[in-house]
Amino acid sequence: YSKCDTINYNPIQFESVLHNLITNAIKYRHPKRKPQISIKTEVVKGQKIMTIKDNGIGFDGTIAPDKIFGLFKRMHTHVEGLGVGLYMTNTIIENNGGKITVSSEVNKGTEFKIYF
Repeated sequence: YSKCDTINYNPIQFESVLHNLITNAIKYRHPKRKPQISIKTEVVKGQKIMTIKDNGIGFDGTIAPDKIFGLFKRMHTHVEGLGVGLYMTNTIIENNGGKITVSSEVNKGTEFKIYF
């Protein structure tokens, strides 16, 4: 985190965001690979960005963001879940003036970028 060693955020909300993205990376890990999750921060044009990337099963990256971050929306049904985690994550980030983006590819993994 040397490029951005401080992020000022509500600690409970920040923990919720990290918890959801990391547990999703574990939950949707690829069955034939050891899971790898990387978390990095950077500052681009004065904006702090955190990237959380995994090598899991991924999903079709052409799916619209309103479906990915929508309430009760799920990309996979083979594991338990209600489809509220990414909705809550997006809501927390947007309510704090930020945004979250996602890129994913089936069988390659998923990358979330949080713009604070």
